[in-house]
Amino acid sequence: MRATRVNFTDVLARLQRVACVCRGAYALTTFGTAIALPVDDKAVPIRLEERLDLGQWLVACYQSFARRIGLAGLVGLLLCCCAFGEGRAPSPKYYDARERAAAALTFEWVATTVVSYSLEFIQLFNRSLLNQAAAIGAPLDMVRLIDEALANRPFELSAFYTIERTPQKMRVRLWEQAVNLQAPDANENFYSETYIQGATVAHVSFNSNNQPIAVHLAKAETDALGLGDFAGTLGAELMVFLAGISPFRLGGSTPEQWRLKAVSPEEWVFVLHPRENPNGTEPEMEIHLNRRYQDAPARLEIRYANGETRIWRTLKYKLINGVWFPSEVEYTASSQHQKSRVQYTLLRTTRTRSLRIEIPEGITAYDYRQLGDGAWRYQGDYEETTWKADLLGEKE
Repeated sequence: MRATRVNFTDVLARLQRVACVCRGAYALTTFGTAIALPVDDKAVPIRLEERLDLGQWLVACYQSFARRIGLAGLVGLLLCCCAFGEGRAPSPKYYDARERAAAALTFEWVATTVVSYSLEFIQLFNRSLLNQAAAIGAPLDMVRLIDEALANRPFELSAFYTIERTPQKMRVRLWEQAVNLQAPDANENFYSETYIQGATVAHVSFNSNNQPIAVHLAKAETDALGLGDFAGTLGAELMVFLAGISPFRLGGSTPEQWRLKAVSPEEWVFVLHPRENPNGTEPEMEIHLNRRYQDAPARLEIRYANGETRIWRTLKYKLINGVWFPSEVEYTASSQHQKSRVQYTLLRTTRTRSLRIEIPEGITAYDYRQLGDGAWRYQGDYEETTWKADLLGEKE
């Protein structure tokens, strides 16, 4: 077997924790809490808050080679260059055959969520409302507080994802229900679109009439394929299970930063330890890859120092164009204030015919591009402007 030198130094896509952008009065979304005062029906951004031994990895892959057919499942060995966009867009690399196959597909998913909020969260929220009212001299008896009887009550919500991918760009259309604890019986529905082209991410917010009202724009320093939506509706870990993105892009990482923790005839287990940072927000991540399904993601555990945990688990797989993809996925999250469980089911996949960026010119644009990767770390502020197609900075 001839040795091949693999250059990982130019691996793209840095990922940080997502924030949440929301419109309306104190809407509580499926995957977290977003608080925003209504401002003339505009979407106003709100800010929330060891290394892989490649020698071990290659040896382990080689040891299993005799038991495998072809190279399709050997994650990290199929590094294929492709054109991604035009103009100034950098060329990303596919980390495996799954990424390459997914880049030409459209995925349609349905999600069912059960979420509940703790009494402590409701009390903190109510105190915050009262403090805000007192600060502006508003009558406290006019403040709409959350009924504490809603603590730990399960709310069931639905969401639909259409993820359209081409080698040049990606569009995610998301329709989701949300909980408004101040009006728990109200029907809160939200629609958004996210475009990823080269290094640029454009998140489009819509009003209650499904009219686009604002664009939130950021540009990574390399390529944004594995970063997820910095506005918070499309986390990178979700893209791993629903859109075929490699897990080795998670956490702003590159493949050589992951440590091979364990290997068995059934799975590979890799771990990414948190990087040192002042506020301790970096999680520890552990990914399990199913060797029976071409190393498709089987389980992802994300654990934060504050006790928050997020676990993704593949329940079923589907063979699509000769490559195995997750087709039924369970997500559970637990923190001090919230518990949620989401079931994702793949409805269908088709080959993407064409994909155009459809954002009307003249709507409000919140431009974070000057921050580079800092937009994903919430460092700095945006510039408000109006949307024009050339803001993407790349040709379509």
